Amino acid sequence: MKYFIPEWDDRVDPKYDFINDLHSAEHNENPFENDAYIWDIFGLENVPIDGVLVSRMKIVENKSKFQQILETGIHEFLHLPKAFEVMGDCGAWGYADQEEPPFKTKEILDYYIKCGFDYGVSIDHLVVPAYREHKEKRWKITLDNAREMFELWQSKDEYLQSVRIIGVAQGWDVDSYKRAVKELLRIGYDYIGLGGLAKAPTGSESEKKETKTLLNVVEGTWLTARKWTNETGRRIDFHIFGVARLQVISELMKYGVTSFDSASFLRRAWLSARNNYFGVDGENYSAIRIPQASATTGRSPIKKNMVTAKLTELERNALSAMRSFDQGRRPTDEVVRAVLEYDRAIGERRDLEKYYKETLNNMPWKKCPCTICKEIGIDVIIFRGNNRNRRRGFHNTFVFYKKLREVSPRIFVFTGCIRITDERSGLLPAFQRYLSSSVFKIFWDNVLDLPVEVGVLSPKFGLVDWNKTIPSGHCAERESELPFFIEELKEKLNRYDKIFFIGLGLYKDVISKLKEETGLSIELFPKTELTEGEKLDILEYTKQMKDFRKAIISAIPEKCRPQSLSI
Repeated sequence: MKYFIPEWDDRVDPKYDFINDLHSAEHNENPFENDAYIWDIFGLENVPIDGVLVSRMKIVENKSKFQQILETGIHEFLHLPKAFEVMGDCGAWGYADQEEPPFKTKEILDYYIKCGFDYGVSIDHLVVPAYREHKEKRWKITLDNAREMFELWQSKDEYLQSVRIIGVAQGWDVDSYKRAVKELLRIGYDYIGLGGLAKAPTGSESEKKETKTLLNVVEGTWLTARKWTNETGRRIDFHIFGVARLQVISELMKYGVTSFDSASFLRRAWLSARNNYFGVDGENYSAIRIPQASATTGRSPIKKNMVTAKLTELERNALSAMRSFDQGRRPTDEVVRAVLEYDRAIGERRDLEKYYKETLNNMPWKKCPCTICKEIGIDVIIFRGNNRNRRRGFHNTFVFYKKLREVSPRIFVFTGCIRITDERSGLLPAFQRYLSSSVFKIFWDNVLDLPVEVGVLSPKFGLVDWNKTIPSGHCAERESELPFFIEELKEKLNRYDKIFFIGLGLYKDVISKLKEETGLSIELFPKTELTEGEKLDILEYTKQMKDFRKAIISAIPEKCRPQSLSI
C-alpha cells in the first residue's frame, strides 16, 4: 500500500537559525528553489512517503508557482527524480460550491502530460450534504468526465505512454459508489479513486451496509471489483483520497486499497490543540507553545499589541529555559514556570501545565531516531513558527509511516518477460502483452488477486509495472544488457520491505547478483531445494508457482489478507 502526501507548500528553510530565529540568505533570495521538502530533509532513501499528490486548485493559488511548474515540470519543481511517483488531481474540495468543475478534460490531461505527472486523476465533482439535491447530477458529471478522459487518453500514444489515469467514483451511499465503480470498470479503468470519504465516519461491522461509511464503501466497491476480476482476469487498483486512519489500515488493504493520501499527521503538528508530537513510544505529546513576540517572520503581533521589552525578555527566558533543560541544566518545574509566565503575558488561556510537564519529563525527541529530532533536538517540540512546526509535522509523518509499514509492509512481486508476446500493433499494458505466453499466464493467474505490487523485468523496457503500456517487441535475454539493470533495480526496489522473484536464466542471475550486492530482502524462485530434478527449468518454474504464491501470502500480515487468500 502506497502513501502519497499532498503538496501544500510544506517547505522549511534548511539553514534556519533557531537560536536567533532568522532565515538564511538562500531562503530570502528564492524560497521556491532553496527551501526543503520532507524528502530533501530525510533523503530519498529514507523519506517516509511513497509519492506526492499535487492538486491543481492548490497550485494555481500562486500564479508564479504554477507557471514555474509548467515550465520546469513537476518533478524538477519538487526537487524529485523522475522515478519518484507524483499524482495529479484537480482538487475537488476547492470548487465544491460551484455548479460544475472549472476545468475541461483535454486541458487537464494535457497539463498532466506537459508537467510529467505519473498519475492523472479524472475531473470529479463532490457529492456534499450542502448540495445533496444535486447528487445525481454531480455523480453523473464525475462519470462523464471519467469517460471522456479515458477515451481521450486512448487516442494518442503520447498519452498512453506518459501517464496512468485514475477514474474517480463519487457517491452518497454504498450503492451509488458501487454503481460508479461498475461503470468505471466498464469504461476500462484499472485504477479507481474513491472520493468524498475524507469526512465520512470510519464505520463498524454493526452498521448498516448501505450507510456511507469508509469501511462500507471500501468493502462494497471491492466486492464489485473482485467480481469483475474473477470474470475478466484483470487486476484493479484502488486509491482513497484524503484518508489515513491507522486503526483500519489492515481492513483497507484487505479490501484492495493499494494507495491513499493524507496530510493529517503532518498538520496535527500545528492544528491540534494538544497532541502535536507523535512519539515513537506510541504516545502523543503536547508541543510547548512559545510563540514569537514580534511579527518579523510571521503573522501580525500577538493580540496586535506592541511588543514590549518585558515581553521580549519573558520570551527569551522561556526559550533559554528550554535549551538549558535539554542540556540537563534546568529542572522541569523551572522550565514550565518560565513558559507559563510568558503564556500569561501574551494572554494565553490554555491550561497546559500538566501536559507540558509530561512532555518534558518523557523527553520523546531524545528517543526518536528520525533526522528532524537528531538535527534540531528540543526545537522540534517548541510550538513556534513554520520552521519548527512543519519540521515537527515531518517528524509526525515519519512516525506514521513507520507504523504504517509495521501494519502493511510494501511487497513487490515480479518475473522476467517472456519471448512469446502479443504482437498486436499499438500499446498494450505489460501484463496483456505477455499473456500470450502460457508461462507468463501461470504467473499472472497466481498473483493478480494478491494485495502486493506486481511487475515485469525486460531487457527492452527495464522493470515495469504490470499496467505500464508498452509496444510489441521480443524480450530476448541479452547477456550484455541485463547487468545494466542492476543500478535501475537498486533504485526501484530499495524501498520495498519484501521482494519475490520467479524466473530463469540470466534474469535469475541478475536478481541473485542484486541480492548479493545490496542485501535486499529478495526471495528467488524456482528453488533448488524444492526440486527433485537435476536442473531448474520451465517445468520447475511451473511446479513451484504454488510455493511462490504461498511464500508471498505468508509475507502479507494475516489481518491484511482478503478472505479468499489462504496458505
